[in-house]
Amino acid sequence: MKRIKRKEYWSLIILIPAFLILVFFFGKVSGEGGVRYSVFNRGRSGSSVFFKTLKALDKEVLFTVEDIETNISTNQIIFYDVHKKQYYPIYDEAFYDMLLEKKAVFTLAAEDIEIYVDKFESEYNTDWDEEEVFEINDNTKAYRFMKDEGEIIFIESRALLNLFLLENKEGAYWLYDIFRKNKRSITFNEKGLMGNSDERNLWTDLPANVKIICIQILFVLIAYMILKGRRFGKGVPYVEELERVENEYVISCAGIFQKNKNWDIVYEGYFRNFLQNALGYFGKGREGDLDIIYDIWQLKEIEGEDKLKKLININNEIKGMSNKDIKKNKKKYFEAINILEKLNFIIDRRREEAWKR
Repeated sequence: MKRIKRKEYWSLIILIPAFLILVFFFGKVSGEGGVRYSVFNRGRSGSSVFFKTLKALDKEVLFTVEDIETNISTNQIIFYDVHKKQYYPIYDEAFYDMLLEKKAVFTLAAEDIEIYVDKFESEYNTDWDEEEVFEINDNTKAYRFMKDEGEIIFIESRALLNLFLLENKEGAYWLYDIFRKNKRSITFNEKGLMGNSDERNLWTDLPANVKIICIQILFVLIAYMILKGRRFGKGVPYVEELERVENEYVISCAGIFQKNKNWDIVYEGYFRNFLQNALGYFGKGREGDLDIIYDIWQLKEIEGEDKLKKLININNEIKGMSNKDIKKNKKKYFEAINILEKLNFIIDRRREEAWKR
């Protein structure tokens, strides 16, 4: 007993630092602990991808937290967080006049950018050489005002964030092309991210070393309760009927299909689910096929049209397969299932966005 006990405690001593290292390592890699919109945040809410891409394209890219008024000789990208209590001369006519005289590109990235554009147009009256509205997707736009060689740009902040860039890079390409033609250096100004947040809590304000101590204490308490919990009372034989596992039938069927290589049955389930989801979204009930869905998809100009066309081609190939071909073409079925999942995701996302509106 003593040998087992000593072994458990040694395991405890080794595992706690190991878990801590993993927690802080993956936290550092994901970058989720960084400031929202920051170029140093490598998570989904950061702009590190756009920042590093500009650097990789041999552009002179700078970073600053200085006041905007003192740094207008370069092209500027300002991320403005509405949750931060920080003043900015967003509607100051003198500021914009001075900016246009410097022939620089000023870019404001914020949520609900239409609010800032409406305010800008109502309070800053001038004759622009050219105006442009660039649609990145259905809910994301950018606005461009040009006079002489100076430009004022308003863009939805999510268009430049890491997570959004995984699916849509149009806004980043459009903005880069503007900077390329201007040929000045680019400054990411994060003064607007340095203000006091409206939502503060004790954990975020704790120093890193105190957080480590708190996590260590938590791990020690959990491990102590697990070790000591085994010693309380005697073991009672469990003779009652075991509770059925959730989705046990589905898991069992999936195992049988996989073992017998019935990829056609698995694909048929995904295919029927997609037909029902798509026809229901387009208001066609249960009457229709892939060709009808493709025509409506193309008419509404929904993203993923190329995926749907590829699915139609694969589906036609699958229909002509014999039983021997089914077991040999596992990759073909998996490719089709992967496309079906992506198309279902697009429909579900559009349905959710429509519901929110």
